[in-house]
Amino acid sequence: MNLLTETEAVIKQTDLIRPDDHVLTGVSGGPDSMALISILQRLSITIPFRLYAVHLHHGIRDEADDDEELILKWCRENGIKCFCRHIDVKKFASDNSMSVEEAGRHVRRSLFDDVSGLIGSHTHNGARIVTALAHHKNDQAETMILNLSRGTGLAGLAGMKIQDEKYIRPFLKFSRQDIFNWLQSEKIPWNHDQTNDETVYTRNRIRHLLLPHWEQITGNDPVELLARTSENLAEDEACLENFSAKQFDSAYIPERGLPVEIILDQPRAIVFRMMKKLWLMQVGTLKDISRKHFLLMNEVAEGQIGPCDLPHGIVALLNNGYLTLRRKDLKDENAVISSADWEISLLTSGKTVLPETYGSIEAAEIEYNPDFRYNSEMNCFRLELIDGCVIRLRRPGDTIKPAGRQVTKSLKKFMNELKIPLELRQKIPLVACGNDVIWIPGYACGNDYIIRGRSKSSGIRLVWHNNIDNNREANY
Repeated sequence: MNLLTETEAVIKQTDLIRPDDHVLTGVSGGPDSMALISILQRLSITIPFRLYAVHLHHGIRDEADDDEELILKWCRENGIKCFCRHIDVKKFASDNSMSVEEAGRHVRRSLFDDVSGLIGSHTHNGARIVTALAHHKNDQAETMILNLSRGTGLAGLAGMKIQDEKYIRPFLKFSRQDIFNWLQSEKIPWNHDQTNDETVYTRNRIRHLLLPHWEQITGNDPVELLARTSENLAEDEACLENFSAKQFDSAYIPERGLPVEIILDQPRAIVFRMMKKLWLMQVGTLKDISRKHFLLMNEVAEGQIGPCDLPHGIVALLNNGYLTLRRKDLKDENAVISSADWEISLLTSGKTVLPETYGSIEAAEIEYNPDFRYNSEMNCFRLELIDGCVIRLRRPGDTIKPAGRQVTKSLKKFMNELKIPLELRQKIPLVACGNDVIWIPGYACGNDYIIRGRSKSSGIRLVWHNNIDNNREANY
């Protein structure tokens, strides 16, 4: 098998990379990522696209310096621009009550987001920015087993996707041995991470203990069988998701919710997916929500129980034939979470999905870099001030002290100055603390909250993924 031609075929068949795309590649110095960037380097000439290496120096192993040196040397020799960041992942894990594995994933994703933002600030031709990861067939098998061990649904058993929003996995159909064979034949340098041999980590125990015993007992390679199962389940999951989305779109009424008749008429697999979409549309995050809550919502819809409490101060109830979600603090028991009254806590890490058509706001903790160019839908705020803020729509009494000014004015007056159309004003999500508006995505920031000029400060980078069709220049 020729891994280069096979990878090129996968990329073209699945539209992972298009001409003129910007492709970030996570590179650790290990065999998988070195094989990936070496193949992408060759394909970048024939497709063509812009290629970058992104490396996290995690400080966990004494050999971490050697990994960075290897990557930088290879990139210099092959004309690839490399972005490196040094972070003490163990300290980050301790400070944030995370496992080392979880902390590693978090800081890597933050690094990818920051580099993507930096490249995007200099990109004006509409080219896509994607991040290539070196996950392969063996990783997929391990992920499926991990998800199964934790209790999961069909989506978890389907495992990783070859394309997941901005992340792509060109190697997902190939085995670890396929990759190793390529490295040997092409004499690509790589470093061995000894922590991958340690069975202190759950994934390593699956790799070195469980899977070999599985093959010994059954006589079959579990990696191949699990990969085939993953593809089958992914197709089934996509079918169910598409069908439930169509059912939801045809029945959902923003000011009411979901009609009970459609809930009673559909199989539970469809109903729970519709409830998940309802929750996302009206609450904005799936944090702390699980199957047991969808079961409660289903019992409410069937009339088995009355209104029930759910996470984030939400109550599910029947309202004139509709399954409705409302906040506990609303005085009107028949009021629902509507476009006029929703309020969501801002997540300072990850994506906060907003109700209905308001898009989402993605957050990542970063060290402020004055060279980063922030645009109308991305900015960096002071970490100590942004925590505890909310995302909502405008309210009477809102004020803002625009960046670069020393005068606080009413939000209404400021929006008049900016000539924001009246029909748009109630469609723009605000980041706020009380009546103090911190950020109007697409327009302006609060002067006291932005991090510009504080070059050594930690900050939160916020990006608004805008669902409003609106082409505007920033007004800072």
